[in-house]
Amino acid sequence: MFESSVAATGPALAGWLAGLSPAELAEEALIDAVAAAEKLACWAAAAQLALIGELARRRADPQFVQDEIAAELRLSRVAAATRLGLAQDLERLPAVAAALAAGGLDLPKARAIADAVAMLDEPARAAVAHEAVDRAGGHTVGELRAWLRRAVLAADPAAAEARHAQAVGERRVALTPVGDGMAELWALLPADDAARAYAAVDACARAAAAPADPRTADQRRADAMVDLITGRTTAPANTRVHVTVPLATLAGAAEQPGDLAGVGPIPPTMARQAAADGLWRWLATTDKGSVTDAAGRSYRPSAALADLIRGRDHTCRFPGCRQPAHRCDIDHTVPYPTGPTTAANLATLCRHHHRLKHTGGWTVHQHRDGHLTWTSPTGRTYTTIPPAHPPPESRPADPPT
Repeated sequence: MFESSVAATGPALAGWLAGLSPAELAEEALIDAVAAAEKLACWAAAAQLALIGELARRRADPQFVQDEIAAELRLSRVAAATRLGLAQDLERLPAVAAALAAGGLDLPKARAIADAVAMLDEPARAAVAHEAVDRAGGHTVGELRAWLRRAVLAADPAAAEARHAQAVGERRVALTPVGDGMAELWALLPADDAARAYAAVDACARAAAAPADPRTADQRRADAMVDLITGRTTAPANTRVHVTVPLATLAGAAEQPGDLAGVGPIPPTMARQAAADGLWRWLATTDKGSVTDAAGRSYRPSAALADLIRGRDHTCRFPGCRQPAHRCDIDHTVPYPTGPTTAANLATLCRHHHRLKHTGGWTVHQHRDGHLTWTSPTGRTYTTIPPAHPPPESRPADPPT
């Protein structure tokens, strides 16, 4: 392994990669080279965006720069405009630009940060972007976007509520033909309404499942949606939507975001409305926002313990997986009965990663704080951390001045 490749960027890293013979590398070295190539791609992307930004600065009217970029790179005008917009955004976000150039985050993560913080005023924009850069290296772009949604809501709750009110006015349904006798039925809805609608569709699809039914789960959901809309069936009475609400938000003493399972952070008013509708749960937390423990003596966790685990984990706990916890298995990290049925030995895993844990050559260790450390077949380790819930007595911090 090239000793300085961890710190190297640009030509030095390109030269090292060019000299490799992949067929001669051990598996661990192949992973090192994959990571180095990704770092080089980040550096090249940052260099290109800096050049595009400089070209735009030199033009009295930069609006036509995108056309030159589109012509030179054989891009659509929209794609070129997207690159130009990101180049201009990064000029206002030097921490993001520097991290991209250093390989600390990739282009999709840089774009996610720039898009998310664009709606914030200074200095909140700089503060959230700086913290996002610190988090980006250990998370996928999906995980980073979920964190950004919560951070932007918390940074300016009043503005977030105003944006939500405006966005609600844009709700709509669209029908789009896609060929082969098929069409898309698409809807833009408030998050809680969308979650309720999906839960009803999913519940009907699950109720329709039978050993002799050849349909896939997706096919059953598609059929159930049509049946519900056209009145051929009704949703089961026990349809549930999982919303986690900090107690301070519920009581109106703070404006912390709630969390809607399968969707992510939601504005405080929506969280309180969900609570008023009875579609909520509140989880006890430590002073650092970690969910507290619970225990059981049987293999199958109690309903309360299962809710606690799903509320703590939010998603499948394999690195990068975003499958919502309520669609996951609750797995004993150390198999029962050697491992107890407690929150310290349980975690949510989607069915695929549940199988991977048992047959894919991976091992996992759960720490007392709920962190999971996964070890791959090549010996690499990856740690996943449960999202922190705002402590019930906390209040949102004032933005830095």
